[in-house]
Amino acid sequence: MRAQIAIVLALAASPACDAFLVGGECLEGWVEKDGACIVDSSQAGAGGAGGALSGAGGSASQGGGGGSVGGGVPSTSSAGGGGTGCGDLQACGTSCVDVESDPYHCGGCFVACATGICDSGSCVGGPAGHVVAVGVDFRTASQGSPVARILGNAVFLHAGNPLRIAGIAPSKSAGPPAYLKDLVVSEATLRNRAYSYAHVPSADLPARMGAGEIDVLVVLGSALGKASEVPQVAADLAGLLPAFFDGGGIVVAIPTRSTMTLTRTFLEGSGLLPELEMTHATGGELVVAQWTDALSVGLVSPLPLLGEPVAIAPADANAVTVLTSATGEPVALHRAIVGN
Repeated sequence: MRAQIAIVLALAASPACDAFLVGGECLEGWVEKDGACIVDSSQAGAGGAGGALSGAGGSASQGGGGGSVGGGVPSTSSAGGGGTGCGDLQACGTSCVDVESDPYHCGGCFVACATGICDSGSCVGGPAGHVVAVGVDFRTASQGSPVARILGNAVFLHAGNPLRIAGIAPSKSAGPPAYLKDLVVSEATLRNRAYSYAHVPSADLPARMGAGEIDVLVVLGSALGKASEVPQVAADLAGLLPAFFDGGGIVVAIPTRSTMTLTRTFLEGSGLLPELEMTHATGGELVVAQWTDALSVGLVSPLPLLGEPVAIAPADANAVTVLTSATGEPVALHRAIVGN
């Protein structure tokens, strides 16, 4: 059985608060300590935080998402504050941390849990998978721009190094537009992330995904191919997605006004975002609706937008609306999928 949880990643001044604060409060199974949310030791080992949130989160500073199940990944972040006189805590860089529960210093300095959960000095659970839908026409985005950063935040939620990115292509003879790959490459450079990016024909996706060769799948609506083929593409992937998400996989879907029907068919048919409604959204600017989500890292609000956005309204209450149009229409959604 899989639990589907909408995860929001906090952007507090100290990275120690990332991944567990929702609306300024700690999630169930966690307690507040010195401005951070840590595992409630009274529940640990008794179906408490570890069981309830197994696999939840990732960090905004790390990008969240992937990594080895139950393992740690080196963190390049250091929480602010603290000092050398840490008492019962351990000095890591300029921070005083509890290596028994700090998800960015789990069992030792700068050992970050891909799950965002550290209990008794060990990482708990498997990584969360993510589904992101962004109704932005990235053809108008310049490299390094705030709009491009939205795409970068989505793709680099995964902590893989090097990150294996696949852009869906409609056939062996036709590839998606180069502008999307160019934006991703630019974002990788800005973030100092190692990556590979391949255009993969939709017919080859099941084999590539089934072999564990893809960390992030980028689905551009115009690259889905013929309308008659999309239901089969979605059906072929549906059975592979649970294992893909168990490994921290990410799907980034990008509908445009001319491909709303194709993208909705793919997202609904694969079970990624069921019962969607897509309509034309008001252009001009985007507004950050959820500052505590990883997609919002480094953005400004309102954010000037060229091109014509798409409003994406899901029936799934677990999908967080991160960005809206100036009139409140949902334009970017983020849904985390956690396996038990």
